[in-house]
Amino acid sequence: MQSMLPAWNDIARFDGPLSHARCTASARTKPAVHAIILAPFYEHFVKLPGTQEDAKLLSALVADRGAPPDLTRTLAGTVDRRDMLDQLEASLACVREKDQVIVTFSGGATTYRLWGAPSFPDFYVRYCVTAEEPRSFCEVIAKDVETETYGGATSSGETYRKLAAEYDDLILFSSDVVVVPRKGVTRPTLAPESRLMGLSAVELSNFVTQVRNRGADAIVILDTNYAARTRLLDRQNAATFNSSWRWSRQSGDEVRDKPGIVDLFGSGKMAALYAARSDEFARESRKRDTVLGELTFALAEAMRSRTSPSIKQLAEDIDRTMKQRAVEQQAVFEASEPGLRLLTPRSNELLHPDNIEILQPALTRSASVFETDKREFKLVARYAGSAKPGYAAIDGDNQRIDANGQFEKEIDAVGRSEFYMRVYAEDHSLLAERRMRFSESEIDTAVGQQGTSYIMTIGNDDYRDQSFPKLLTPIADADAFRDLMIHDFGYTDKLRMGSGERSLSLRNATQRDTTQALFDIRKNMTTDDRLIIYYAGHGEKDEEKSFWVPVDGVSGGDYTWIKASDIQDEMRGMNAASVLLISDSCYAGGLTRSAVATLPADRRDKYLAKAGLLKSRQFIGSGGIEPVLDGGGAGHSIFAQAIIDGIKAMGHTPFTASELFETRVKPKVLSFGSISDDRQVPVFYRIEWAGDVPASEFLFLPLK
Repeated sequence: MQSMLPAWNDIARFDGPLSHARCTASARTKPAVHAIILAPFYEHFVKLPGTQEDAKLLSALVADRGAPPDLTRTLAGTVDRRDMLDQLEASLACVREKDQVIVTFSGGATTYRLWGAPSFPDFYVRYCVTAEEPRSFCEVIAKDVETETYGGATSSGETYRKLAAEYDDLILFSSDVVVVPRKGVTRPTLAPESRLMGLSAVELSNFVTQVRNRGADAIVILDTNYAARTRLLDRQNAATFNSSWRWSRQSGDEVRDKPGIVDLFGSGKMAALYAARSDEFARESRKRDTVLGELTFALAEAMRSRTSPSIKQLAEDIDRTMKQRAVEQQAVFEASEPGLRLLTPRSNELLHPDNIEILQPALTRSASVFETDKREFKLVARYAGSAKPGYAAIDGDNQRIDANGQFEKEIDAVGRSEFYMRVYAEDHSLLAERRMRFSESEIDTAVGQQGTSYIMTIGNDDYRDQSFPKLLTPIADADAFRDLMIHDFGYTDKLRMGSGERSLSLRNATQRDTTQALFDIRKNMTTDDRLIIYYAGHGEKDEEKSFWVPVDGVSGGDYTWIKASDIQDEMRGMNAASVLLISDSCYAGGLTRSAVATLPADRRDKYLAKAGLLKSRQFIGSGGIEPVLDGGGAGHSIFAQAIIDGIKAMGHTPFTASELFETRVKPKVLSFGSISDDRQVPVFYRIEWAGDVPASEFLFLPLK
C-alpha cells in the first residue's frame, strides 16, 4: 500500500499563495455565483459513467441560471488530487462578499477504516505493517498494540481516538484512486495494496470556512457514497473561532484542539446536500439514454419548477422525487440558514424600485439620491406596479395605501444617510422597494449602508502592583479621544446588546473587565458596524510577546496580563466591517509593516469609496518594541496629542487611518523625539492574518 491521506501538517488549509493571488476573472460590481464541479472518472474503481453526465448537467444548469463562465470551473475525466486542490485554491482569489460558491462532487468516496479496516488491530496491520513508507504514529502506538492495550476492535484509548479522528475522514476519490476488493468478501473491503487518494472531508470543510471568512456563502452538493459522513455543519461549528480548548498540568500549555482545521470567523452562510446517509451507498439512475447520480437527477427535477429555491424547498422536492422513485438511499440536508437560496447570491439589488414613484419632494438629480440637504420633510409616494398593494412601510412604519396607490409620511432623518420604503401585498409578500439616500459624494454613497460606529477606550493609570508606576495621562488621553470621536464623527461608546446597553469606556480596567468588553463586542457587532479600540496604559514584553497590563496585573506575571495576540484574535473574530486598534503603551508593535497608498486628487473619492467598503483590521501604535513616553503633550502623552491634533487638522473631508498616521501622527511624534533625544517611533500596521484586505482603508468620516 502506498499512501492514504496526508498527515495533518499536509492537510490543505487554502490559505497559501494561491488564495491571495490576483483574480483573473472579469471585473464585476455585483455579487456572483461561483461553481466548482468535480466529476472524476475511475480506471481502478467502479467505472461510474454517471459522474461525467452529472458534470454536463450541472455545468449547463449553473450556466442557464447566470453563473459567469469565468467563475465556473468544471473538472471531469481524469482528475487527480492536486487538480481538485488547485481549482479550489484558485477560485478563492475571486470570491467577494455576498458571492455564492457552489461545490459539487460526483464520484466515489469512503473512509479507510469503514471499508478497509473495521477493527483497530486490522487497521494497524494494514496501514503500518504493510505500508511501503514508515509512519511516525506507527512507532508511537506499536508498543500499545503489542501489549494489547486497545483490546481488539473496540479500543477507547486516547491515541486511537486521535488516530481515528485523523485517518477515519471521508475521502472524495480522485481519479488516481486504486481500489482492490478482497476475494470472497461480500461487503466491499479494500485489499492491502489499495490506495485511496482524493479530497478529505476536513479539507472540504476548510475550503467552506475560507469562503465564509470572505463574507460569501457556500453550498456543497455531494452525490457520493456515505455522503452525510462529511458532517460539514458539525465541522463548521467545531471550527468556530476559539471554540475548542484543552489544558493539562502535565503539558503546561494551552492547546486549541483543532489540528488542521481553519478557524471560522466570517459572516457567510453554508449548506450541504448529501446523496446518502453515513452508512449508505449512493446509486446511479438511468433516464432514457443518460446515466445520472440519483441526487443529481432529483436536483435537476427540483430546479425545473423553481427559479431560486431555498435549501429547505430543495430538501422537500428532492426527498419527494427520491421517494416516488423508490430509491434505495436517503438524501440528507443541512444548513446554517435553511432560507439560503441555490444559485442566488446575496445582493444589494432592490425589488422593482421603479414601481415606487416619489411625488414629494421633487427629485432633480437621480432616482435614489436627494439633492437637498434637508433631513425633515413630508414624503409622498405612489405604487405604480400592476399587482394589488396591501400596505406600505416607510422607514419601518406601516402606512395605509389609498385607492390611487398613494402613501405618505413625515420624515425625520437627522443624522441619517438613507431610509427605505417598501410596498407589500395583502398576503405580506414584497412587491417593490426603494432606498432613498441623502449622499452628496461617492464616499458618502459607498458608506451610506454602514451600521453603527463604536468607540472603545481603555485608560489605565492607577495600578495595584506598585512595581508599575502611576501614569499621568492615560485617562485624560482616553477621555479626550472618545469625546472627539463622539462629537465630530458620530461614534458611540454604548454597545447595543440583547440585554440592553453596556459602556465601552473602561477606566482602570482589570483583566476581566477588558476581556469581557472584547467578548461582548465580538458577540454583538454586525458586519455593517465599525470599531475603534483605543488603549492607554502600561505595556510589557517578554522575549517573543507584547502585552497590555491591566490594573490588576502582577509584575513578572504575564499570565495576569493581556497578550497582544489575544487582542488581535478578538479582532479576527469580530463581524465588524472595519476595526482600528490604537495603542499608546510601551512595546506596542509586533505585526507586519505595509506601505501607505497615495493617490492623485482626481481619483481620491473613487479610491476611498471602494477601499472603505473592504474589510480592514489596522493598527496604530505609539512605538514599536521600545518604551514610550507618558506625558509631554500639554496634559496628554505626546502620542495622544499627536493623534488628537492630527485628526482635527485633517479637516472636514473623509480621510484614512494610514493618511492620518503618515501625514500627522508620525511627523509630530518624531519631531518631539528629535528635540528630546528620545527614540520613540510610532508604527502603522495592517493585521492581515486577522482579516485585513490589502486594498482596504479604515475611513474617518467627519460629521457635516
